[in-house]
Amino acid sequence: MVSVMADRIRLARQRTGLSQAELAAHAGVTSSAVAQWENPRGTKPDLNHLLCVAVATNVTLDWLATGAGAKSTRKSSSQEESPALVLDVFAQNPVEETVLSCLRAMRPRTRDLLVSLVQELAANRTTKLKSR
Repeated sequence: MVSVMADRIRLARQRTGLSQAELAAHAGVTSSAVAQWENPRGTKPDLNHLLCVAVATNVTLDWLATGAGAKSTRKSSSQEESPALVLDVFAQNPVEETVLSCLRAMRPRTRDLLVSLVQELAANRTTKLKSR
């Protein structure tokens, strides 16, 4: 059992084959921040960053934070593998956060219409980009 969070972060990163810079990009921090997290005397990531590390390295947040529980989020080969959390689905900046908040406040029918409109606009943009 790896008893220090810094060691668990390093182990998870190395087993996934990520560099410190690549993990930093997943977490939205600098590579020096990841180096600090991997140093037993360094700073510790906040919960949001720790969650990003867990998702990027396919380990459970519980194991990463405490060393307890199952280490891997991977299911057995007979089950479909999927991450516990897909960060691309969540708001990544203040504009997306505002749009997501407004979307969640809409009535279901209005929300469905807006989603259809956005999908149509995105499909048109993709089609126009391909024709250039």
